[in-house]
Amino acid sequence: MRARLQAKADTGNKQTRKACRRALKRLSGRERRHQKRINHEISKKLVVFARDHGLAIVFETLKGIRDRCRFGKGQRRRFHSWAFYQLQQFVEYKAKREGVHIVYVDPRYTSKTCSNCLHVGTRRQDDFSCKDCGHGSHADVNAARNIARWGLAVIRGEYSLLSCALPSGGRVGG
Repeated sequence: MRARLQAKADTGNKQTRKACRRALKRLSGRERRHQKRINHEISKKLVVFARDHGLAIVFETLKGIRDRCRFGKGQRRRFHSWAFYQLQQFVEYKAKREGVHIVYVDPRYTSKTCSNCLHVGTRRQDDFSCKDCGHGSHADVNAARNIARWGLAVIRGEYSLLSCALPSGGRVGG
């Protein structure tokens, strides 16, 4: 529907263009309210689950996330319309209200570091594999395990867990 309205807003006569722009504005408001409602529902479920199970919530630091990702045109449009910062803000205020602890971890190397042995492995598209221990999994699952582990290390004050060996002999993590 949006595509049809946008096409008419660009090519129709003056009256048609004006009507299409008004309709697009209404549609945009509806989409924004729908997204806000969904983010409220997700954040509520997440915080209630964490509260009921005595868990903390761990996020990657989202700063610059839009600049770090490279997608095709269609994926880019969908990705940029996702209000992840809004979701994060909703989770933050609800977690504070419920007494749920929130931790932020650095996103660097989360999907390239082996969640099994902490060595930097290789990531090809969605697949992660570690040449050191042979562990392999979906890169996002591997990253989620690392984010959870690093978040727990921050909570416990175990910063030595936040380092993993780089092939060059350097360290990565906190």
